Amino acid sequence: LKYLSLGGNELKTIPGDIGLLSALEYLDFSSNKLTAIPSSIAHLGRLITLGLSDNPIRILPEKMDGLLSLQNLQLSRTS
Repeated sequence: LKYLSLGGNELKTIPGDIGLLSALEYLDFSSNKLTAIPSSIAHLGRLITLGLSDNPIRILPEKMDGLLSLQNLQLSRTS
């Protein structure tokens, strides 16, 4: 799985197992109700785009240094 778009689904949490999807290159969680991003997201070393816009995010992982391929981080309209 390389492309996963879950935007606009009123999600409140992201499962910690998201980090097991190591082939992901595009991940979109925009326009949900997320308040926290799990630290396991840092295991997505091939991820190029991470969409988190339009969420009331209050907690980001301390370390995201595993996102070696990340080029596009979308955080507009987050709390």
